[in-house]
Amino acid sequence: FEKTIDKKAFKKQTFIIKMGQKTTYQSLENKLLFLNFEQKDFVEEPGQYSIRGQVFDVFSFSNKYPCRISFKNNTIKKINTFNVETQLSINTQDSFSVLANSNILNSKTKRVSLLGYLNNNWLVWINDMASCGPFCC
Repeated sequence: FEKTIDKKAFKKQTFIIKMGQKTTYQSLENKLLFLNFEQKDFVEEPGQYSIRGQVFDVFSFSNKYPCRISFKNNTIKKINTFNVETQLSINTQDSFSVLANSNILNSKTKRVSLLGYLNNNWLVWINDMASCGPFCC
């Protein structure tokens, strides 16, 4: 199995934007820069953001579509996902998860099996035992 970052590193690389949340443009931009997002005129792919007036566009690695965040007086008033090609809104959301690209973390970051995220109450079906390597009994 391919390994991923551990839970602690994952939490450091993620934050949630919520409607009604109080924040400043600078605070949101600082969080995006900390996660190595790149500022562009228009977002086209995950890991990019843009700022136009009171609107932030953010394309997270955890979502199929980017979101458009509208501000008013340092409060998030609206969150819409939108189509990159048409720039048209798809739907309105109450919140939006922002996740950094876990591949950019340095080589010292602890990596764990995705199975390590599961607690004892999960049941996992494996179709091809040979593909599991040392992880299967």
